[in-house]
Amino acid sequence: MFLFAGLQLQINILALNPDPNDQYIEVNDDIDAALDELQLTLEGSSAVQYNYQQSNGTSSINYGYSDIPELSGFLRFAKHKLFTLKNFKRYYFVLKDTNLKLYKSIEDRHGSPAFIINLKGCDITPDLNVTQNKYGFKIHNYHDDGTTEYWLRCESEKQYAEWITACRLATKGRTMADASYRTEVQTTRDFLKKQQYSGSPVMPTQSNKIAINPDDYIALRFLRRRDQHVTNRIYDSHGNFKSMPSLQCKLNYIRAWQALPKFGLSFFVVHFLNTKREEILGIAPNRLVRIDMHTGDTIRTWPYARMKSWNVNWEIKKLCVEFDDEMLEFECLSADCKVPHEFIGGYIFLSMRSKEHNQTLNENLFFKLTSGWI
Repeated sequence: MFLFAGLQLQINILALNPDPNDQYIEVNDDIDAALDELQLTLEGSSAVQYNYQQSNGTSSINYGYSDIPELSGFLRFAKHKLFTLKNFKRYYFVLKDTNLKLYKSIEDRHGSPAFIINLKGCDITPDLNVTQNKYGFKIHNYHDDGTTEYWLRCESEKQYAEWITACRLATKGRTMADASYRTEVQTTRDFLKKQQYSGSPVMPTQSNKIAINPDDYIALRFLRRRDQHVTNRIYDSHGNFKSMPSLQCKLNYIRAWQALPKFGLSFFVVHFLNTKREEILGIAPNRLVRIDMHTGDTIRTWPYARMKSWNVNWEIKKLCVEFDDEMLEFECLSADCKVPHEFIGGYIFLSMRSKEHNQTLNENLFFKLTSGWI
């Protein structure tokens, strides 16, 4: 919360006092972008051609000649269950390729693991609170019976950056041999340091000092009556970004926004078939999420990969989504039924497009997926 406030304050200050150097930032054109992508591809294919071992006491990364890198270390683990408290236990984890293996102790790693999670196709969401030294993330594993949620806690920001980056790569079918791994780890660590609270407010300089209204930076439900304390926290957060250029602030703001647990979800109040209460349906680029309206807990998740078809009954204003093992039918109460239909069709259309910049837009396919006309 204060991270966003500090970034926004720096952006506002630079808007009032623009830095001339900010206006001459070189932007890569298509050729430069293609060369960068080629370089990453070549580096990624040769990143394992050496022997190296890195260890920080809690985690280690082993690189062997022509081997797939392996990340190992102790983490605290819990399996999420509704209506029960999370009971974290310390286990030894090994991540290699896309498989995350759990062992009861480091001595057992040469035997059969107690638990294996194939991360490919899973979702990773942060469970983070830097001010409380809470470094964790959640793994959402989709299967035929629904979704299983696993919670992992790290012991330090360094361990957190290594593990969440490696797990995110594994969900995409990539390994730590990817050239982006080290860069992402360092970016994550730098980003975490920006969120640390020093305890002593860093007041802006006289030349940049502007009067701020906490209401413009912090949600009203968090303000209450401690306006001066909130203002000091905003100044303290801004101290981490006071030398950062405007464009970099905006990029960090976007990265922080994308790291939020429910980023990318569009929420609709719906009434599911055979239920009497109103619930929340979240539509994401790769899944549908059923959410309890009162607690905010995720009840069920349906990935698009298991979707067979979807259609709207325009007469009764209900949307039907067919999956491999069930039919999901609901009535949208907060918007017209065509709106969630268009969201789903639009995301399916985007997932079918390639990364090529010169790809021709198939307008007929887009309208078929979003509006249903043939």
